[in-house]
Amino acid sequence: MSQSVEFNYQTPYIPRGGLIIRYARTERGYSMIEYAAKFGIAVNTLGRYERGETEPSFFTVMSILKDLQIDLVEAYENVRQQSKPDDKRNPRRAA
Repeated sequence: MSQSVEFNYQTPYIPRGGLIIRYARTERGYSMIEYAAKFGIAVNTLGRYERGETEPSFFTVMSILKDLQIDLVEAYENVRQQSKPDDKRNPRRAA
């Protein structure tokens, strides 16, 4: 199951970063309000990330994954498998 995660280290974002954050948060059982307070981020900002309205930075995604002790590859693969091929939310997110 060793597949490579396809994102460019030169870009300031991770494709599907908001979905990765949502996966990690729900995997650990946090509501948006609970996790926003724990991590010190506005609930509205977290919501915009998760809905794909704003692209979280690479640093933000990695900080949240570290905080929740979730592996990037595990989260990315889970999100990639659950994403619909016709997901048109944000063309930059296509991986």
